[in-house]
Amino acid sequence: MENLNRRRFLQVSAAAGTAGLIPSLSAAPAISAGKPFRLGIIIHVGKDPVAALKRVHEFGVPTCQAGTDDFSDRVYTALKGAVETYGIEITAINTSGGAPNSYTFYEGPLTIGVVPPKYRQQRVDNYKRASDFAKRLGVPALHSHFGFIPENPNDQEYEGTVGALREVATHIKGNGQIVLMETGQETPITMLRAISDAGVDNLLVNLDCANLILYGKGNPLDALDVLGHLVRGTHAKDGLFPTNPKELGEEVPIGKGRVVFTQNGDPAKVVVINKATGKIESEFIVPVKNPKGTHGHFRHARLTEAGTLLVAHMDLGRVCEYDVTGKELWSMDVPGGIWSATPLKNGNFLLAGGAAVREVNRQKETVWQWTPADTPEYPMSNLQLATRLPNGNTIINNWFNQWSSKLDPADPIVQAIEVTPDKKVVWVLRSWTAPADLGPSTTIQILDEPSAPENVRFGDISGGR
Repeated sequence: MENLNRRRFLQVSAAAGTAGLIPSLSAAPAISAGKPFRLGIIIHVGKDPVAALKRVHEFGVPTCQAGTDDFSDRVYTALKGAVETYGIEITAINTSGGAPNSYTFYEGPLTIGVVPPKYRQQRVDNYKRASDFAKRLGVPALHSHFGFIPENPNDQEYEGTVGALREVATHIKGNGQIVLMETGQETPITMLRAISDAGVDNLLVNLDCANLILYGKGNPLDALDVLGHLVRGTHAKDGLFPTNPKELGEEVPIGKGRVVFTQNGDPAKVVVINKATGKIESEFIVPVKNPKGTHGHFRHARLTEAGTLLVAHMDLGRVCEYDVTGKELWSMDVPGGIWSATPLKNGNFLLAGGAAVREVNRQKETVWQWTPADTPEYPMSNLQLATRLPNGNTIINNWFNQWSSKLDPADPIVQAIEVTPDKKVVWVLRSWTAPADLGPSTTIQILDEPSAPENVRFGDISGGR
């Protein structure tokens, strides 16, 4: 099985996003190290298993988490036949453990999972029946919300909750299966504590990104620092943090928020669009050298922590900082050309383009610079993006025009290089052959750096809705 860290999780999430199957994507719970998560959907199968798996098949994904609280022979026979007919792999049986279940701040702690003592034994018995049902089908996991686990380990219900988890997990382990505990109704550290205290090694985690947000329990990426080694599946969903203390946050399709972008054109613009409504909330015209030469206007703009926008004007050879009204707050001409401009945490700007990468301060002084002459053993001629790492190193991209130039397989062009502050080479990327032919290099994104893009703002316009 593969453990998830931030980098691996973002790779999985990116793959899920491109599939277009939102908001209820699932990944298989058990995979071999180095293999990508398989995509699937969560789907209720109890009423009509054949129709449910037909729908999964029509989506074009190979797996599903099958939801049912009906473990009868009727459902078993129909589901087994549907698996054979459509070639769908069921990676987990999803069950609530039986009614009642009320997914709210007020009723949830009293009704969900094995936390409420009134329903605890009923749930334990139902989870065992679900596991036996899954075993008949050859399904390797049982998935559920196990309740609002008390954050305080001295809470009078904590010990009983952990005991119930232990009993359920032990039974499921006896069936050769794992338990996928759904995140969201408790903080990640509370879930980890309960798993540790239960002491059964098949208690694992299904990371639901939206649930952690909807219940206000944490940031999904931060949760990986706590639970990443236990994650065996993820639900690719999105949501908004709760702002009404009596209601959960709002679940939304992935990517429903605001986006700010530069628009090459005549006239060239900066535009802010509300992706939920499709409405333009702000826009202003920005200067360019040649309004008709749209290809050369912009490639790169980034929001700063101050809520301003830093824009690399390619055809002007200048970097400019704008406020949300379009007022130019700061600018600097960049000798030799500019492709990208990135704000740094120290308040400086990292500029790349032409044949140089330079860090400049607001006094327009160059405080650090790298050129290809600093690493002559790795020829680079068309610099586009520079990325500053937390350790102070810098990754530099080198674009190669594969259409007008010919690549020499015996001596392939460098696509990216990492250098230290004193310009020592740490790492070089040359990946031009299958199965990892990355092609001409324009940008690179570091996936294991913590970030919260939903928290950015442009003036008084926030990244959320």
